[in-house]
Amino acid sequence: MYLNPLWERYLANNKTIYKNTSLYLLVDVKTNALKTYKYLEVILNKYKPMLTHVSSDSLKKKAVTIILSGNRPPINYFDSYDYRNVFIDGRLSDIGKGISHKIMPLISSDWKQTFNWEGLGVFPNSQKRKLVELVNSVHNEQKEIRFWASPDNQKAWETLLLSGTDLINTDNIEECRKFIIQKIYQKGHVDE
Repeated sequence: MYLNPLWERYLANNKTIYKNTSLYLLVDVKTNALKTYKYLEVILNKYKPMLTHVSSDSLKKKAVTIILSGNRPPINYFDSYDYRNVFIDGRLSDIGKGISHKIMPLISSDWKQTFNWEGLGVFPNSQKRKLVELVNSVHNEQKEIRFWASPDNQKAWETLLLSGTDLINTDNIEECRKFIIQKIYQKGHVDE
């Protein structure tokens, strides 16, 4: 459902999806982590040329990066792999544990477990400081951060952008895209 259309775009678009970045495809595993991974591993072999991978501890960024979320295999499950084209979605509890960005490039968290601001009114300073601290901690580990179930409006998107949050979850895709583009134009960071 996802891989075939991405593969077609990859082939038709000079072996890229986006110009200067890898598309993250989060696979939210709801079944047994190891059985599901073994099944997925076979499927992903068909798409190897477009997938970000680690080979002999060297990271090779490609058009699509597969990140396992939900029921993820244990971090050390991949220790014996010389070649791996999947990565693990981390949690806030993984910050500071020395887990390489080559296995865990992303930290994800439920917004509501950390913050009580619902995107209305002013974002409290104490929560703003906490958000910036989390973002900085994750960035210091060469990882990216996202929050699911975050408020889904312009005020929240702006708060996330200003804090340095890397990925913004939204159900209002087109509105969020327009908002982000507008903010980029305002700051003069447009890559023509």
